[in-house]
Amino acid sequence: MRKYAVSFISLALAAPLALAAPQPKPPAQMPMPPSAASAPSVDSATLHKFAGAFEDVRQVRTKYMIKFQTAKTKDQKAALKKQATQEMKKDIQKHISLQEYMKVARAINGNPKLRQELMQIISADSKKAASPPSPH
Repeated sequence: MRKYAVSFISLALAAPLALAAPQPKPPAQMPMPPSAASAPSVDSATLHKFAGAFEDVRQVRTKYMIKFQTAKTKDQKAALKKQATQEMKKDIQKHISLQEYMKVARAINGNPKLRQELMQIISADSKKAASPPSPH
């Protein structure tokens, strides 16, 4: 069961490791992030698009993890994995291309300052979503 849970978590499509679900990948599968100096730069607009896509991916991952844990057969698990991957890709593409998402994810994994900026964007967006709209 644990083997499937770990491989399912990798469906985050290169979501930043520091922000991913609290279940770690096995050390043999964990990629080495590039150094901050060699990580590509990301402009603010792209980072905001990535943040939206990342939040959508996180919601899909959460939804499917629950279903995945209750699946009884390998076939059910494989079908759920395929569905989750398709849904994540579709949700990412609402915000940013898959290629750009992967590029930004690599940059975030290699640059703590960029990762912190992403966390601030996500935090600010979640506060906006939690507060009621102001009357005009």
